[in-house]
Amino acid sequence: MARLLVGLLLIAAAGLVAAQSKRSIVDVARREGCTAFLAALAATNTTDDLSDPDLAVTVFIPDNEAFANLAANLNVTLPELLSDTSTVDAILRYHVVTSGVIKNSNLQKRSPLETLVFNETLTARKSGQWGTRNRMVGTWPNSTANVIKRDLVAGKSVVHIVDDVLLFKSLQPTAVYPNLLAAITGEDLNTLAAAAQVANLTDVLANPDANITVFGPTDEAFAAALEKLCITPEQLLGNADLVHSLLLYHALPIVVYSYDARDVRVETLLSGHRLSLSTDEGLAIIDELMESAEVIKANIHGGDGVLHIINKVLLPDFVQSACPPANTSTPPPAPASTGYPNLVAAVSAEGLTTLAAAVSAAGLGSLATNGTTAITLLAPTNEAFAAAIAALNTTAEELLANAAQLIAILQYHVVPGVLPTSAMVDRQDLDTGLPNHELKLFKTVPGWSVVDELMRHADLEKVDIKAGNSIVHIIDNVLLPDISPTPPSPVQYPNVTTALAAAGCNLLNFALQAAQLSQVVDSPQAAITVFAPSDTAFLAAVAELGLADPTGLLDPFFADYVLKTLTYHTIPDVRPSSSLTNDEVLATNLPNNTITVNTGSGVVLTDMRGRQAAVTQADIMAGAAVVHVIDKVLFIADAIPQKPTRKLL
Repeated sequence: MARLLVGLLLIAAAGLVAAQSKRSIVDVARREGCTAFLAALAATNTTDDLSDPDLAVTVFIPDNEAFANLAANLNVTLPELLSDTSTVDAILRYHVVTSGVIKNSNLQKRSPLETLVFNETLTARKSGQWGTRNRMVGTWPNSTANVIKRDLVAGKSVVHIVDDVLLFKSLQPTAVYPNLLAAITGEDLNTLAAAAQVANLTDVLANPDANITVFGPTDEAFAAALEKLCITPEQLLGNADLVHSLLLYHALPIVVYSYDARDVRVETLLSGHRLSLSTDEGLAIIDELMESAEVIKANIHGGDGVLHIINKVLLPDFVQSACPPANTSTPPPAPASTGYPNLVAAVSAEGLTTLAAAVSAAGLGSLATNGTTAITLLAPTNEAFAAAIAALNTTAEELLANAAQLIAILQYHVVPGVLPTSAMVDRQDLDTGLPNHELKLFKTVPGWSVVDELMRHADLEKVDIKAGNSIVHIIDNVLLPDISPTPPSPVQYPNVTTALAAAGCNLLNFALQAAQLSQVVDSPQAAITVFAPSDTAFLAAVAELGLADPTGLLDPFFADYVLKTLTYHTIPDVRPSSSLTNDEVLATNLPNNTITVNTGSGVVLTDMRGRQAAVTQADIMAGAAVVHVIDKVLFIADAIPQKPTRKLL
């Protein structure tokens, strides 16, 4: 009987383990009655993210009383708290630890714990009379929570229930204003406020619904920039077009809080010009002249937008200094005195063994040994290749084995024609052997520097090395083109706006927010298909509307047309690309406006005006919807509204 009882207990235990292994984090939250946590997941459309039993993370779930206390401390109701989806989403991500699956007994050993909020951690400390309990500590002042229920198995994850909501320091806005113009004025950014008036952008900045990010230079930053450019404040403010462009270059078409920032390049509201974000030490913004501005005060709320104060003015690459040329006694890099019969001979003789191996592995040896080839080769040193290999998280063997990637990188180091230093021009755009990808040349003291599309720069260390009919300049960094890898298909995202952000369709997100359609397309019940114009396509369409930049879409004059156009880009059912047939006519969510499909060469869509848009990235799954990225905006049958001629912003 005892043996039978033990056997039954073992069978029951095995069944329990099997059941636990199939539970997700959401299942555990339901079982534990954490209804406020579940409501927060639903409000932020993240329930599906935590419903996968194969997800392997550690999650701290605040109990219902914890959420009620947070709402009470903020003097709001729980529904009001959950309506601030951006803040709630950040709080939820702070409760997900990405350092692995960590049991309660190991929390202190593994602290600090990395979370889904960039650069924000949690720490476990001893608590209780005998130090046997864990108290979790957030980076917000006095933010602590006791672990009151531990080690709950949720598939491959583990859940700990805590008695308070944990908060992080950068979540707290440093100030709150009704709109961005009020924020700029309230933070004493007087030069920026004057510039906004000159640029006729005050109406945009005063709009409380403007979902944009503004980097606001201090008055001291403007004074330093004017001194550096050798122009007076009167000269700057007297050039309205320049001021307009400068301010648009300081704005992003999406809201980016400091805790959401990543090391990425981002499009600005100035068409065709980008900034780079760096999070190595705090948050820094790098402009197209490779100058870095530090964020000295972050997350200032201005209506639906955010202002970050910076200590330098950001300059796009077309801004020219009015200063006279500076004299320098420092000599430039000496030209090479030795000539070589061809590129391979030059590379080998100069000791560039990694580059020589790359040329051979890519099958480009015959081209490089042809002495009649007339090109300019920017040749990275061995040390430069070693650094690039580490940055790409690969090995030399893996790099040399990836022929397609290797050829693209090598082509990007080739400039058609012979370009000696004597013919170089400051801020010169250089075509490369990689089609549609450029480099930019800058004059430095004492020589030259070249900047790639990822805003990385390489100094020319040894120049004007003759190699047959070609010329070689040795550089101290590997140049990398901005080639975004196509994600595997299908890609699953929790909702449409998240998918659009991942696909780089930031301007479409901006337009959806302006038209108050974001919540509509992100509804869990929105089983739709979205044809999403790329940012490049969107900028071209903005120009066709006669607007200087996307902020013009906020003008009430265009509101009805924009709403109809965005609606036209959706159809009322889910249509993966494989289900689209040739000559099929799609009924859209805009009555009496259809889209015609052609599948002869990929998927091409024809709009109501006979314009064609190609699908460039298909089948991005977004909640219940599917997104296809297209290379043009689809136009509706209505005529484009014509506003009386005047500056729109």
